[in-house]
Amino acid sequence: MSLLDFISTVNTITNVSTTIKIKEMFRHNNESKNSQLENLYKVNWEQLLLELNNDELDEWPAIPYLLKIDETEYEKAKLKIMFFGQETNGWGINDERVNKYNVSVEEVMQKYFDFCYNGGKEKHGGAFWNGVNRFTEIVKNKFNNKYVYPIYNNIIKIGKMDYKNRPPQDILELEQNYFNILLNEINILHPDILIFFTGPNYDDQIKSKLGDIFIYNTPIEDYNIRELVELKFNSNCYAFRTYHPNFLYRNDIEDYFESIINHIVFDK
Repeated sequence: MSLLDFISTVNTITNVSTTIKIKEMFRHNNESKNSQLENLYKVNWEQLLLELNNDELDEWPAIPYLLKIDETEYEKAKLKIMFFGQETNGWGINDERVNKYNVSVEEVMQKYFDFCYNGGKEKHGGAFWNGVNRFTEIVKNKFNNKYVYPIYNNIIKIGKMDYKNRPPQDILELEQNYFNILLNEINILHPDILIFFTGPNYDDQIKSKLGDIFIYNTPIEDYNIRELVELKFNSNCYAFRTYHPNFLYRNDIEDYFESIINHIVFDK
């Protein structure tokens, strides 16, 4: 069975605990990480574009957020951190509906890669990217300047075409039905740390996308559950959820980050 067929089969499984078992299979796949991601995205791509172009949707959906990494730099990294934002702030190609672009998986992967790693995000700036950079700096300082590779993701993969904030329910349901691939992305890239800059109001999305994760009832240090909490994922990956950096910069962001990093033990 090809990887593409395998992923398609896995995506029909409703028991998320069974899906977790594919992690080791991804680890030993001989294809490159980007090839595995590309194959993952292609499983339902044509159908997804048709669904995104449905005129009955409450709002125009954005282009789905696809990952691509620099494989050379990724392999060199001693620490791989996947940062989660909430959803994209817009994102489209031209100003038409998605399937009218005739857009390919490869094109979208490269579009987001260029934004994240080839200077695009530096032109936009903003609290999220500043927060990611600051957290990465603190991690490097704690772990003897080890090389860190950041992976940028969103808990909601399909946002709104023209506006920020959470998309309407019909787009969320569309993603859940046709593009519920976050767990597979993690299984392919197996980062060491997951940081959810999503805030407590997106905990429902974490649970729906990564069903085996549960929110710890005991907050970290003096923070309450809404402010900062560790998530249980697996023994090889730390996971934390806190507020978006836009909030953290107004509320002692350094203290939040230090509290997270103090809970990480790393000996690579």
